[in-house]
Amino acid sequence: MSNDPTAPVPAPVPVPDSPFRSEPGDRDLAPQFVLPLVVRIERAAPPARTDALETAARAVLVMLGDARSTGDGEWAQAMRDWQDARIRKVVRRARGAEWRRAEALPGITVTGKGAEVRVFPPVPLDGWPKDLARLQVSGTDLDDP
Repeated sequence: MSNDPTAPVPAPVPVPDSPFRSEPGDRDLAPQFVLPLVVRIERAAPPARTDALETAARAVLVMLGDARSTGDGEWAQAMRDWQDARIRKVVRRARGAEWRRAEALPGITVTGKGAEVRVFPPVPLDGWPKDLARLQVSGTDLDDP
């Protein structure tokens, strides 16, 4: 590298399929999937924010390492499709009967100090299961005591 201020600066070399590209890349053109997570937020005893965040992060790691998500596992193709496209995670909230309906769907529940988070196999961006699609995203703002 030269210290000569008049030396030409080489043009940046585009990285194929960089997330910072302005034009669509292979990941943009692939079918889009989302990894659904549901946090149990009961009115009387909502979890602490940090506990819910840490539990959600662990839930994703548990899903990634689960035998059903790798090799020929029942969720493996959905996991590959999700990883090959833009990686999206959407968190919704549930309580009471909503939580029980979410628990009945295929997925993994991870428990923290007081938080419960259920992670589900990836679904198409516009193909959420009905019992998850009706859950709200709003109301997931939590406080730390």
